[in-house]
Amino acid sequence: GKIPNSLTYDEVYQAWMDNYDINGMSPSAPAVMLQAIIGEMYRDPKDPSRQFSKVIGANPKADPRSYHAMSMNAVSAYSSESFRKSCFSKIAAICSSRRESTSFRISFS
Repeated sequence: GKIPNSLTYDEVYQAWMDNYDINGMSPSAPAVMLQAIIGEMYRDPKDPSRQFSKVIGANPKADPRSYHAMSMNAVSAYSSESFRKSCFSKIAAICSSRRESTSFRISFS
């Protein structure tokens, strides 16, 4: 599901972790990999070739809710080849290990 822009960029990772907990799962990827994926997926809405983390890092007064969350398919046009390969192989492994799950609840509170 989509994470609403009512969350600040800094709150997105915790929302991902909360959703894993709500669904009785744990990520099979290390935290640093999940943070790298978030860093790639969240983009500058004015220039999608720029990661939002670089926007907010360069201008701490920037609105932390002004990111644009892109799908991994869309992000692949802007990412390095090595990042694409490592992320997509890890995501494929995560998805295939979760296929037996019949429901996946997402909650934002």
